Amino acid sequence: MSKLFSKKLIAIAFFLSLATAVLHLSFQFFTRYQPVGMYTQTRGDFGMMQEATLNLGVAEKMMPFSDETWQQDDALSVDQRLYSTSSYSQLVVKDVSSYTERIRTAILAQDGRVLSQSIEKYGRYKVGNISARVPSEKVASVLATIKEGVVTVVSENTSIQDETGQYVSITDQITALQDEASVIEADLADTENGLSDGARRKLELQLQRLQAQIKSLENSKDSVEETVQYARVDVSVADGARYFDPSARPTGWEMLEMGWGMLAALWHFGWNTALLTALYMLIWLPVTFVISLAGSALKSK
Repeated sequence: MSKLFSKKLIAIAFFLSLATAVLHLSFQFFTRYQPVGMYTQTRGDFGMMQEATLNLGVAEKMMPFSDETWQQDDALSVDQRLYSTSSYSQLVVKDVSSYTERIRTAILAQDGRVLSQSIEKYGRYKVGNISARVPSEKVASVLATIKEGVVTVVSENTSIQDETGQYVSITDQITALQDEASVIEADLADTENGLSDGARRKLELQLQRLQAQIKSLENSKDSVEETVQYARVDVSVADGARYFDPSARPTGWEMLEMGWGMLAALWHFGWNTALLTALYMLIWLPVTFVISLAGSALKSK
Protein backbone atom coordinates (compact mmCIF):
# COMPACT_ATOMS: atom_id res chain seq x y z
CA MET A 1 0.00 0.00 0.00
CA SER A 2 2.79 2.38 0.91
CA LYS A 3 4.62 1.47 -2.29
CA LEU A 4 1.56 2.22 -4.41
CA PHE A 5 1.06 5.48 -2.57
CA SER A 6 4.70 6.41 -3.25
CA LYS A 7 4.26 5.82 -7.00
CA LYS A 8 1.07 7.85 -6.97
CA LEU A 9 2.83 10.68 -5.18
CA ILE A 10 5.66 10.74 -7.72
CA ALA A 11 3.17 10.61 -10.61
CA ILE A 12 1.24 13.58 -9.25
CA ALA A 13 4.44 15.57 -8.73
CA PHE A 14 5.58 14.68 -12.26
CA PHE A 15 2.38 15.83 -13.95
CA LEU A 16 2.35 19.03 -11.93
CA SER A 17 5.99 19.67 -12.91
CA LEU A 18 5.25 18.90 -16.55
CA ALA A 19 2.27 21.24 -16.61
CA THR A 20 4.31 24.01 -14.97
CA ALA A 21 7.14 23.55 -17.48
CA VAL A 22 4.73 23.74 -20.45
CA LEU A 23 3.11 26.89 -19.06
CA HIS A 24 6.56 28.38 -18.49
CA LEU A 25 7.65 27.75 -22.08
CA SER A 26 4.29 28.88 -23.49
CA PHE A 27 4.56 32.18 -21.65
CA GLN A 28 8.06 32.73 -23.04
CA PHE A 29 6.85 31.83 -26.53
CA PHE A 30 3.91 34.25 -26.60
CA THR A 31 5.85 37.12 -25.03
CA ARG A 32 8.81 36.85 -27.40
CA TYR A 33 7.26 35.58 -30.62
CA GLN A 34 6.17 37.97 -33.32
CA PRO A 35 4.37 36.53 -36.34
CA VAL A 36 6.63 36.44 -39.37
CA GLY A 37 3.93 37.63 -41.72
CA MET A 38 3.16 40.73 -39.67
CA TYR A 39 6.84 41.50 -39.17
CA THR A 40 7.84 41.11 -42.79
CA GLN A 41 4.86 43.08 -44.00
CA THR A 42 5.86 45.94 -41.75
CA ARG A 43 9.44 45.74 -42.98
CA GLY A 44 8.27 45.60 -46.58
CA ASP A 45 6.20 48.74 -46.21
CA PHE A 46 8.93 50.58 -44.32
CA GLY A 47 10.69 51.82 -47.46
CA MET A 48 7.49 53.32 -48.86
CA MET A 49 6.68 55.01 -45.56
CA GLN A 50 10.25 56.28 -45.35
CA GLU A 51 9.99 57.71 -48.87
CA ALA A 52 6.64 59.37 -48.11
CA THR A 53 8.08 60.89 -44.94
CA LEU A 54 11.14 62.06 -46.83
CA ASN A 55 9.07 63.68 -49.57
CA LEU A 56 6.95 65.41 -46.93
CA GLY A 57 10.10 66.69 -45.20
CA VAL A 58 11.48 68.05 -48.47
CA ALA A 59 8.18 69.74 -49.25
CA GLU A 60 8.11 71.39 -45.85
CA LYS A 61 11.73 72.43 -46.21
CA MET A 62 11.02 74.09 -49.55
CA MET A 63 7.99 76.05 -48.35
CA PRO A 64 8.94 79.72 -48.64
CA PHE A 65 8.90 81.96 -45.59
CA SER A 66 7.37 85.34 -46.18
CA ASP A 67 5.22 87.91 -44.40
CA GLU A 68 3.03 88.30 -47.46
CA THR A 69 0.65 85.79 -48.98
CA TRP A 70 1.90 84.58 -52.35
CA GLN A 71 -0.37 82.98 -54.88
CA GLN A 72 1.62 80.01 -56.17
CA ASP A 73 0.59 78.42 -59.45
CA ASP A 74 2.08 75.79 -61.74
CA ALA A 75 3.78 78.38 -63.97
CA LEU A 76 2.12 76.92 -67.06
CA SER A 77 3.37 79.79 -69.19
CA VAL A 78 6.96 78.61 -68.71
CA ASP A 79 8.09 76.40 -71.58
CA GLN A 80 11.26 75.01 -70.01
CA ARG A 81 9.91 72.71 -67.30
CA LEU A 82 11.78 71.42 -64.24
CA TYR A 83 11.11 67.83 -63.19
CA SER A 84 12.27 65.78 -60.21
CA THR A 85 12.39 61.98 -60.34
CA SER A 86 12.19 59.44 -57.53
CA SER A 87 12.24 55.65 -57.71
CA TYR A 88 11.63 52.91 -55.16
CA SER A 89 12.02 49.18 -55.78
CA GLN A 90 11.55 45.97 -53.79
CA LEU A 91 13.54 43.15 -55.35
CA VAL A 92 14.42 39.51 -54.70
CA VAL A 93 18.01 38.50 -55.48
CA LYS A 94 20.12 35.41 -54.84
CA ASP A 95 23.12 37.08 -53.20
CA VAL A 96 22.17 40.24 -51.30
CA SER A 97 25.73 41.26 -50.40
CA SER A 98 27.19 41.02 -53.91
CA TYR A 99 24.12 42.62 -55.50
CA THR A 100 24.17 45.55 -53.07
CA GLU A 101 27.86 46.16 -53.68
CA ARG A 102 27.38 45.94 -57.46
CA ILE A 103 24.58 48.53 -57.39
CA ARG A 104 26.67 50.81 -55.18
CA THR A 105 29.55 50.61 -57.65
CA ALA A 106 27.22 51.29 -60.59
CA ILE A 107 25.74 54.37 -58.90
CA LEU A 108 29.16 55.81 -58.13
CA ALA A 109 30.27 55.10 -61.71
CA GLN A 110 27.38 57.30 -62.92
CA ASP A 111 28.55 60.19 -60.70
CA GLY A 112 25.84 59.41 -58.17
CA ARG A 113 25.96 59.76 -54.40
CA VAL A 114 25.13 56.91 -52.02
CA LEU A 115 23.30 58.42 -49.06
CA SER A 116 22.95 55.21 -47.07
CA GLN A 117 23.65 51.50 -47.43
CA SER A 118 22.91 48.61 -45.09
CA ILE A 119 22.83 44.82 -45.00
CA GLU A 120 20.96 43.15 -42.15
CA LYS A 121 19.50 39.81 -41.12
CA TYR A 122 15.80 39.44 -40.32
CA GLY A 123 14.90 35.90 -39.34
CA ARG A 124 15.93 33.64 -42.19
CA TYR A 125 16.12 36.54 -44.65
CA LYS A 126 19.12 38.64 -45.55
CA VAL A 127 18.12 42.18 -46.50
CA GLY A 128 19.94 45.04 -48.18
CA ASN A 129 18.94 48.69 -48.57
CA ILE A 130 20.46 51.45 -50.67
CA SER A 131 19.38 55.09 -50.85
CA ALA A 132 21.16 57.22 -53.43
CA ARG A 133 21.06 60.33 -55.57
CA VAL A 134 21.79 59.98 -59.28
CA PRO A 135 22.15 62.68 -61.97
CA SER A 136 18.71 62.94 -63.57
CA GLU A 137 20.06 62.38 -67.08
CA LYS A 138 21.60 59.07 -65.97
CA VAL A 139 18.76 57.68 -63.88
CA ALA A 140 17.40 55.52 -66.73
CA SER A 141 20.77 53.77 -67.03
CA VAL A 142 20.96 53.20 -63.26
CA LEU A 143 17.41 51.80 -63.11
CA ALA A 144 18.26 49.38 -65.93
CA THR A 145 21.33 48.23 -64.00
CA ILE A 146 19.24 47.73 -60.87
CA LYS A 147 17.04 45.17 -62.68
CA GLU A 148 20.00 43.10 -63.86
CA GLY A 149 20.38 39.77 -62.08
CA VAL A 150 17.09 40.12 -60.21
CA VAL A 151 15.07 36.99 -59.46
CA THR A 152 11.75 38.76 -58.86
CA VAL A 153 10.54 42.35 -58.97
CA VAL A 154 8.13 42.52 -56.03
CA SER A 155 7.24 46.18 -56.55
CA GLU A 156 8.54 49.14 -58.48
CA ASN A 157 7.47 52.76 -58.31
CA THR A 158 8.97 55.62 -60.31
CA SER A 159 7.39 59.06 -60.03
CA ILE A 160 8.08 62.35 -61.82
CA GLN A 161 7.13 65.65 -60.18
CA ASP A 162 6.91 69.01 -61.93
CA GLU A 163 8.84 71.51 -59.79
CA THR A 164 8.49 74.48 -62.19
CA GLY A 165 5.76 76.28 -60.27
CA GLN A 166 7.63 75.89 -56.98
CA TYR A 167 10.88 77.15 -58.49
CA VAL A 168 9.27 80.15 -60.21
CA SER A 169 7.35 81.11 -57.07
CA ILE A 170 10.49 81.05 -54.91
CA THR A 171 12.44 83.03 -57.52
CA ASP A 172 9.74 85.70 -57.70
CA GLN A 173 9.65 86.00 -53.92
CA ILE A 174 13.42 86.40 -53.75
CA THR A 175 13.30 89.15 -56.38
CA ALA A 176 10.52 91.04 -54.59
CA LEU A 177 12.26 90.82 -51.22
CA GLN A 178 15.57 91.93 -52.73
CA ASP A 179 13.83 94.98 -54.22
CA GLU A 180 12.32 95.80 -50.83
CA ALA A 181 15.71 95.37 -49.16
CA SER A 182 17.32 97.66 -51.74
CA VAL A 183 14.86 100.43 -50.90
CA ILE A 184 15.65 100.15 -47.19
CA GLU A 185 19.38 100.09 -47.87
CA ALA A 186 19.00 103.27 -49.93
CA ASP A 187 17.09 104.96 -47.11
CA LEU A 188 19.79 104.00 -44.62
CA ALA A 189 22.54 105.22 -46.93
CA ASP A 190 20.85 108.59 -47.43
CA THR A 191 22.35 110.80 -44.73
CA GLU A 192 20.19 113.78 -45.64
CA ASN A 193 16.78 112.28 -44.91
CA GLY A 194 17.04 113.19 -41.23
CA LEU A 195 16.23 109.78 -39.80
CA SER A 196 16.08 109.59 -36.02
CA ASP A 197 18.01 106.89 -34.18
CA GLY A 198 14.76 105.02 -33.48
CA ALA A 199 13.64 105.15 -37.12
CA ARG A 200 17.06 104.07 -38.32
CA ARG A 201 17.09 101.14 -35.88
CA LYS A 202 13.66 100.08 -37.07
CA LEU A 203 14.80 100.10 -40.71
CA GLU A 204 17.90 98.10 -39.78
CA LEU A 205 15.75 95.46 -38.09
CA GLN A 206 13.46 95.30 -41.13
CA LEU A 207 16.49 94.86 -43.37
CA GLN A 208 17.87 92.07 -41.20
CA ARG A 209 14.55 90.27 -41.32
CA LEU A 210 14.34 90.61 -45.09
CA GLN A 211 17.88 89.32 -45.48
CA ALA A 212 17.04 86.30 -43.31
CA GLN A 213 13.97 85.60 -45.46
CA ILE A 214 16.00 85.95 -48.64
CA LYS A 215 18.60 83.51 -47.32
CA SER A 216 15.90 80.98 -46.37
CA LEU A 217 14.32 81.24 -49.81
CA GLU A 218 17.70 80.89 -51.52
CA ASN A 219 18.28 77.68 -49.54
CA SER A 220 14.85 76.44 -50.67
CA LYS A 221 15.70 77.35 -54.25
CA ASP A 222 18.96 75.40 -54.01
CA SER A 223 17.03 72.40 -52.66
CA VAL A 224 14.65 72.51 -55.63
CA GLU A 225 17.55 72.75 -58.05
CA GLU A 226 19.28 69.81 -56.40
CA THR A 227 16.09 67.76 -56.48
CA VAL A 228 15.77 68.45 -60.20
CA GLN A 229 19.43 67.75 -60.97
CA TYR A 230 19.63 64.52 -58.92
CA ALA A 231 16.99 61.81 -58.97
CA ARG A 232 16.40 59.86 -55.77
CA VAL A 233 16.79 56.09 -56.02
CA ASP A 234 15.85 53.75 -53.15
CA VAL A 235 16.31 50.00 -53.46
CA SER A 236 15.34 47.31 -50.95
CA VAL A 237 16.44 43.72 -51.71
CA ALA A 238 16.02 40.40 -49.94
CA ASP A 239 16.82 36.77 -50.71
CA GLY A 240 13.17 35.72 -50.42
CA ALA A 241 9.89 37.16 -51.71
CA ARG A 242 8.10 36.30 -48.47
CA TYR A 243 10.12 38.98 -46.69
CA PHE A 244 8.13 41.59 -48.66
CA ASP A 245 4.93 39.59 -49.17
CA PRO A 246 4.10 36.95 -46.53
CA SER A 247 1.30 35.61 -48.76
CA ALA A 248 3.76 34.72 -51.53
CA ARG A 249 4.09 31.02 -52.34
CA PRO A 250 7.24 29.61 -50.69
CA THR A 251 9.88 27.95 -52.84
CA GLY A 252 10.89 24.31 -52.42
CA TRP A 253 14.00 25.36 -50.52
CA GLU A 254 11.95 27.61 -48.24
CA MET A 255 9.55 24.72 -47.56
CA LEU A 256 12.51 22.52 -46.67
CA GLU A 257 13.91 25.21 -44.37
CA MET A 258 10.52 25.68 -42.69
CA GLY A 259 10.21 21.92 -42.16
CA TRP A 260 13.68 21.72 -40.68
CA GLY A 261 12.92 24.74 -38.53
CA MET A 262 9.79 23.08 -37.18
CA LEU A 263 11.73 19.91 -36.31
CA ALA A 264 14.40 21.98 -34.60
CA ALA A 265 11.74 23.92 -32.70
CA LEU A 266 10.05 20.68 -31.57
CA TRP A 267 13.39 19.25 -30.42
CA HIS A 268 14.20 22.50 -28.61
CA PHE A 269 10.76 22.53 -26.97
CA GLY A 270 11.00 18.88 -25.91
CA TRP A 271 14.49 19.25 -24.49
CA ASN A 272 13.64 22.40 -22.54
CA THR A 273 10.42 20.80 -21.30
CA ALA A 274 12.37 17.81 -19.96
CA LEU A 275 14.89 20.04 -18.20
CA LEU A 276 12.26 22.29 -16.66
CA THR A 277 10.18 19.30 -15.59
CA ALA A 278 13.17 17.86 -13.76
CA LEU A 279 13.79 21.21 -12.06
CA TYR A 280 10.16 21.69 -11.07
CA MET A 281 10.14 18.13 -9.64
CA LEU A 282 12.50 19.46 -6.99
CA ILE A 283 9.72 21.86 -6.01
CA TRP A 284 6.55 19.85 -6.56
CA LEU A 285 7.75 16.57 -5.04
CA PRO A 286 8.28 18.08 -1.55
CA VAL A 287 5.05 20.05 -1.90
CA THR A 288 2.97 17.00 -2.80
CA PHE A 289 4.69 15.00 -0.05
CA VAL A 290 3.79 17.64 2.54
CA ILE A 291 0.22 17.83 1.25
CA SER A 292 -0.01 14.03 1.37
CA LEU A 293 1.23 13.96 4.98
CA ALA A 294 -1.23 16.68 5.91
CA GLY A 295 -4.07 14.76 4.31
CA SER A 296 -3.10 11.53 6.08
CA ALA A 297 -2.92 13.36 9.43
CA LEU A 298 -6.39 14.80 8.93
CA LYS A 299 -7.81 11.38 8.04
CA SER A 300 -6.21 9.75 11.11
CA LYS A 301 -8.05 12.20 13.36
